[in-house]
Amino acid sequence: MIASKLLARFRPHLPSPAERQPSTLSERERNVLHRVAQGFTVIEVAQQLDLSAHTVQTHIRRIYTKLAVSSRIEAITIARRQGWLDA
Repeated sequence: MIASKLLARFRPHLPSPAERQPSTLSERERNVLHRVAQGFTVIEVAQQLDLSAHTVQTHIRRIYTKLAVSSRIEAITIARRQGWLDA
């Protein structure tokens, strides 16, 4: 019980589903997410967008944080359900 209270107190705020909006993602993050959803690797995305692989990985981590997910599958699932990948 004490541990759960401590975790709740120090855990960063995670957005609720209502807070998960495509507008919270930058244009570059949306581009990265779209390409990841198409199945491209980090290196392929980096080459397509003329970025370093490290920069693409940073964008992916920020996407995870903003969408409160911990995997590509979760991020892609949310994006598809919300219709963000339709365009």
